[in-house]
Order: sequence, then C-alpha cells, then structure tokens
Amino acid sequence: MRRPPRWSPAGSPQSAGLPVDFFATRAHYIDHIAPVWSTLDQRGLFCVPDELASHARSRGVKPAPLSELAAGDGPIVTSAYADMSRCTKSQRHLIMFEHGAGFSFSNVHPSYAGGSHDRRFVSLFCEVNDWTQRRNLRTFHDARSHVVGCPKLDDLEHYREKLHHMFAASRPERITVVRMEVPCCGGIAHATIEARNASAPDCPLEVHTVGIGGGIRREVVPPAA
Repeated sequence: MRRPPRWSPAGSPQSAGLPVDFFATRAHYIDHIAPVWSTLDQRGLFCVPDELASHARSRGVKPAPLSELAAGDGPIVTSAYADMSRCTKSQRHLIMFEHGAGFSFSNVHPSYAGGSHDRRFVSLFCEVNDWTQRRNLRTFHDARSHVVGCPKLDDLEHYREKLHHMFAASRPERITVVRMEVPCCGGIAHATIEARNASAPDCPLEVHTVGIGGGIRREVVPPAA
C-alpha cells in the first residue's frame, strides 16, 4: 500500500487498513505502548529486538522479530522519534505516541514535540498533554492530533469542567474511563467521577485500568448518593 500524502485522510481506518503493527526498540518504549496493543481487537505484530523479547513478554506482549515488520501494510505505532524515523520508508501510515511527560528542550530538534524533519511523515499524533499538542500543531497546522491525557501535568480542573458540560449536554447512557495502572493516571478517573456525580449522577460508570502486564481490571463506580 502506498502511503498517501501526509495531510490526506490518514487517520481513518478505511484508508489506513488493519491490523495495526507496533514497533519499539527500547524497554521503556515497550512499556509505553504495550497497554495500547493489549486492548486492541485488531492488533497486529509487536516487533522488538531479540534482546527485548523477554521484557515484552513480561508486559503481556507476544513479541515478533524486527524483520517481520516489513510484511504488513497497515499503520505502525511507535513511541519515539528514532523508532518512527526508521519506519518512514515503509510507505505506511505512522502513529506516534509521545512518550514521557512531553518535555521539549528545543524549538527545532525533531526528537521533541514541535520539531519537524521526519515528523512530517506522522499520520496521527497521540499526545500526552495539551502542551505537546500545541507545539506539534504550531509546526504542522493541519496535523491529526489527539490528546490522550496526562493528569499528573495537565489542569484537572479544566478536564473536570469540560467533562461536566459534556455529560450535561449529551446525557450519555454509560461512561467508561480507560486509564493506565501507574498512580499518576488516577486523576483522570477522579475527574470523570466527579463530573458524572455533578451532571449525570444516575449514569452507570466503569473504570478500566490497564495493567503494566497487559491485563485489564474493571471497576463499577456506583451512582452518586
């Protein structure tokens, strides 16, 4: 499949194709995107170097050799600029999860949010917070970008207020929060629960926690009293 120009409808499943393959060359890159791979219904290969295969298994991932990445034609997920850059010749859609806290120590270096160079090949940026999204959109004005969220660094009051208005306006039938196991991700669940209690107290709500080993723990949060 020839990858369309960067600003075409690259983010739509209809044009991108499935399944989605993953590629990581360092242990903490695996840690960052393994929960995403584990939750996908149509996940493809998770390609890692041979020396990281056991680490990938410890995170609930079935590792594949790097050489097998060339066989696919669907999107490729990475979590670092260096890994993404290695995939630019594949003619496939590239999805980049910014890892860490999204710090930027340079306005021009492509390793950081807001840089350019091979970042122009990214079809979809998955951002850790509003800060990284703003920097990437400042460089690529028409980029497809979604904030996954980083409650440790973001303004939780902003999330809480936004969710409150969303729930009040849409009156959802049910709400599901998906968060990672690490403690700093708990804030988004608390903000959602508080917003639900304030604007849609009778709406069923579940919190799904993705463990570092790939398992999912589901918690039903009872309606507000």
